[in-house]
Amino acid sequence: MATGQLEVRGTVAIAQFWPVGRADADTVNVEIGMAADTFRFRASPGAASKATRAFDGARVRTQYGASEVARKTSATTRLVDVRLEGIDAPELHYRATAAKKLTAEQRKAMPALGHEYRQRGAESCALLMKEKLAKLADGAASVPCRVVTAVDRPGDVCDMYGRMVGTLLVGAGADEFDLNEWLVRQGLALPSFWNSMDEASIAALVAAAGEARKKRRGLFAAGRFTRDAVRFRYTDTYRKGSAAVTAWSDDGECCLPKLYRRKTSWAANKKHGLAKVSFDRWLADHPDSVHLLADYREQGSAAAPIHHLHDFVKASRFTRDPFELVYREDPSKLVDANGKTVTKW
Repeated sequence: MATGQLEVRGTVAIAQFWPVGRADADTVNVEIGMAADTFRFRASPGAASKATRAFDGARVRTQYGASEVARKTSATTRLVDVRLEGIDAPELHYRATAAKKLTAEQRKAMPALGHEYRQRGAESCALLMKEKLAKLADGAASVPCRVVTAVDRPGDVCDMYGRMVGTLLVGAGADEFDLNEWLVRQGLALPSFWNSMDEASIAALVAAAGEARKKRRGLFAAGRFTRDAVRFRYTDTYRKGSAAVTAWSDDGECCLPKLYRRKTSWAANKKHGLAKVSFDRWLADHPDSVHLLADYREQGSAAAPIHHLHDFVKASRFTRDPFELVYREDPSKLVDANGKTVTKW
């Protein structure tokens, strides 16, 4: 596990979240300044925290292209996309991806997959998070925050989409709280672990999910969370909200978001004649590597046996609890403005 820690200080604008904006409950845009100490790194617990310029002009190279880590938005501000670590909220606007090994003719049909689909409960989870942050802001347009992530190398900070992955601490002083954990504890997101996470973070989110389930909060209320990959609703697409919207007006069954994303791609491809296999077969043809949490805790990422998500899906039903699996991250590469790999802080 990583012993270092990167910290970024900034602010979270309330208006970015649904229904005013498009942001959902697990990805946040954090506005930061241009100061040299905006990014700070400490090599180990108790070590001095030092400013780092490793991310100035840096980009993440992935199979999807290059993405700038801190995008300049004005002469004095930058924007960082942050993926809240260890959680997965219902999808508010997910666009299907194409089946593998398509012919050139089939690829021409890709624009037909362009709808942004949503899960039941996604609007409510985003709305309730926005209301929590707005209350903390007390009339202001944004709230102060810190993003912290346990890493040893600059290249470990971002995921394959160029997003910084970490815990978002919002507020200041006595009002500061862990938003990742709060979302799970309120039943507004499900735990979703990756093989870069430390035991303390995993344990906290497992406990938070247990409390939400016991008290039937949010997604764990009757008739909501299900292990089934629910019947796909082509009419459930992204929609703009209004000031009059209320929580759980989008009520209905909600499955594991990762399972929903794969169900969406399968359904869209099947509708347009690009897939002719069952959903279970689709999962096997588009595998996700995972560990069982018990194995990961006992043996670590390097030694724990590797399974695949489809091993735990039978007849479109997920046979495990969300927090029983640890997903293996796809690699990404951090490069500087000259295209050279960033290796030093």
